[in-house]
Amino acid sequence: MTIPSRLEGDHYVNGNLAAKTMTIPASAVSNTHIAANAGLSASKQEHRFSQTYSQAAGVTAADEDKAVHIVYGATGEIIGFEAGSGGVCVGDGTITVDLRKNGVTNSLLSAAIVLDSSNTAYVAEAGTIGTADVVDGDVLQVVVATAKTSGTVGTGVFARIIFNEDAA
Repeated sequence: MTIPSRLEGDHYVNGNLAAKTMTIPASAVSNTHIAANAGLSASKQEHRFSQTYSQAAGVTAADEDKAVHIVYGATGEIIGFEAGSGGVCVGDGTITVDLRKNGVTNSLLSAAIVLDSSNTAYVAEAGTIGTADVVDGDVLQVVVATAKTSGTVGTGVFARIIFNEDAA
């Protein structure tokens, strides 16, 4: 085996530096080193998605359990979930919005978002993510539950999941 030659200190190359193979140290290449028009393959990137769920504007919110996304990336992470309504609840009316996966009743949130008379129309309330990790094939669901005794349930409920997926 040949002993590799070694260059010590700083060096400047006024032209092209080519190598048959090269080992680049970890953290040596960052975002600033990649040209905006580099055309990186999708398989080499992490992808951010925002998936929106909504019921009809102006229509009283209804109980629903709806699949809104199937994870495609090898792994992923939920980084945000928020919900609101176009028309706020009145009195004791409430809309509970939850995020679940794969038909399991356990929430991915620390606590479901509860919309009531103290909320503002078209202003989303942020949930706190309890379980963030997802993998290829996971089905993300938005679950809406309504309740009232003498009040009115709000209208036009909506929600948004924000998540990253690594390439498959």
